[in-house]
Amino acid sequence: MRYYYCIKLFLFFFVSILSSCKEYSSKSTQSSNESQSDSVELTGALRKPLVPHDSIFIQTAAFLGGIKQKNPSIYSDLENKEFWRLHASEMEKIWDKATDLRLKKIYNWTDSTFLEIVNDSLPLFYPFAGGDFLHAQAFYPNASGYHLVAREKISLLPDFVEMDEKELTDYLANLRNSMRDVVGKSYFITKHMMSDLKNGSFEGLMPLYYAFLARTGHQILNVEPIRFDREGKYVFDSVNYIGVRMQITPDGFREQTLTYMNFDLGDNNIRSNSYFKDWVQSLGQKNVFLKAASYLPHYTTFQEIRSLMLDNTSTIFQDDSGIPYRFVDTTKFNVKLFGRYTTPIKDFSDITYQKDLAALYEKTPPSERKEIPFSLGYHVVSDNIQNHQIFIRRN
Repeated sequence: MRYYYCIKLFLFFFVSILSSCKEYSSKSTQSSNESQSDSVELTGALRKPLVPHDSIFIQTAAFLGGIKQKNPSIYSDLENKEFWRLHASEMEKIWDKATDLRLKKIYNWTDSTFLEIVNDSLPLFYPFAGGDFLHAQAFYPNASGYHLVAREKISLLPDFVEMDEKELTDYLANLRNSMRDVVGKSYFITKHMMSDLKNGSFEGLMPLYYAFLARTGHQILNVEPIRFDREGKYVFDSVNYIGVRMQITPDGFREQTLTYMNFDLGDNNIRSNSYFKDWVQSLGQKNVFLKAASYLPHYTTFQEIRSLMLDNTSTIFQDDSGIPYRFVDTTKFNVKLFGRYTTPIKDFSDITYQKDLAALYEKTPPSERKEIPFSLGYHVVSDNIQNHQIFIRRN
């Protein structure tokens, strides 16, 4: 029964359900599993709402996100248990903290400032991302696709209905624990996350993605375990998968793609697996987002991913752990600065200090490098000095 359910979560050939999902805001914190009319009038044309391949995706996201479902679901009995009511209460506190501490400020800044600079409808490429869909969607709400890559594992979800109460209690507690760093610090600490999300044979980032999607008001339309073929195209594979592709919608009408790949971004691995380059290039013109990237793009062993991030890219939004300024061709990119430059945090080598970027900050008037109104990146817990850059491709 357990493995039947796991495969069921990922197969996409189920018949369409008859009812559709209620439209809601992309920043809503409520699950949308109520039916609505067959079509709505948008800009003079009738558009039908998107229908999930299986309602289990939305139900599972709400269950993990701690959102009580209004309609009966396979989780109805579990939602009446004390352990789940505790989970829902704790998730509400976590989400309130995330919203008040950072998300509300990011949404406002994105609307007022960021989207005047960035065409956020382009695909987003987010290397070294881990499970951070949370900030990807906050800065790029209209992206056609979110493409995240990191080394953290991705695994099938267990059959929650078949788990005993202690297993469920522990699983949900681990999920909540795994969110503490990204909420408090704005980034994941890998050793914490992988310890939190290890649960027997079922481990990895999948529950985080489900919970974040539910809490940001997205519906999950379909989920597929995938790998790359030799041409850099997605192949459905429920056995030898290295990632997942999710079809999602922020409003019930507009479809977006979310992919996560467990892939080593070092030079040796990229050169040995040329299909990865083909896949990145297949995204076309894109935006790049980098945050708390362990300063890996600074090292000589990450030349390939630096080139991929700079090639056919409209904008790169990053902190100082991203691409060093010396590797950016300023005949091709304009640079917009935010905040003040400061030394990298003490956990990283002195070679990651950028004298040229420090000089650029120094000669740029403060009025032209305003502070962003929220904390983001490693400096949140060190000197609290924010420094971010946007590289904007010249026309």
